[in-house]
Amino acid sequence: TLAWCIKQEAAFNFNSVRTPNGSMTLATWLQRLQANFEPSFWLPAGGYYRDCLGSGDAEDESCRPNYLVAMSIAKDLLFNQPEHACQALATAEQWLVAPLGMRTLSPGDPRYRPDYHLQPESSDYATSGGFNYHNGPEWLWPLGPYLSACLHFIPPPNGNPALLRQMIYNRLQPHRLELQKSAWRGLPELTNRDGAYCADSCRTQAWSMACLLEVLWDLSRH
Repeated sequence: TLAWCIKQEAAFNFNSVRTPNGSMTLATWLQRLQANFEPSFWLPAGGYYRDCLGSGDAEDESCRPNYLVAMSIAKDLLFNQPEHACQALATAEQWLVAPLGMRTLSPGDPRYRPDYHLQPESSDYATSGGFNYHNGPEWLWPLGPYLSACLHFIPPPNGNPALLRQMIYNRLQPHRLELQKSAWRGLPELTNRDGAYCADSCRTQAWSMACLLEVLWDLSRH
């Protein structure tokens, strides 16, 4: 957003923001983000980017697919250490990628509950009333940003971009089959553990479709 605002400086007729200590130009703000993103969010021990910073609890260390969204949008702006980006994608492949979507929390996390059932009450607080919605069930839409980041950061096998594109097309084949067998001719919101059917998931979800269509668009231009 800052990079876009800087480009629109003439139209907006401003180039700075107020701060507690005076003011700061948008360019300086952007430079500070670029300088501090990697030191603040990269977790070398885990090999991924932290989910958030300063929450005061274990959430700071969570391995979730949210960082893949950032990687697909701010490819060259913040993710300027390719070795970290590649390692983060490998970690996502190992812990988060599921048959149709992405696990919303890594299986190694004690809060991991992969099966979503929207029942009023249960003996497990972590799942009661669907409380585990973002703590394990496999959402489809984050797979789009993951594949988009792969297309940008992963070196093509044998230096051949066509092989990388084919790898990503192959990853989308289960979705092609799902579309063909679905009575709705659509892709679901989420699945349970390892792609299992989830009765409380929307059976055709717009953002599940849209994020994968974005990948196909990227592939057509790459």
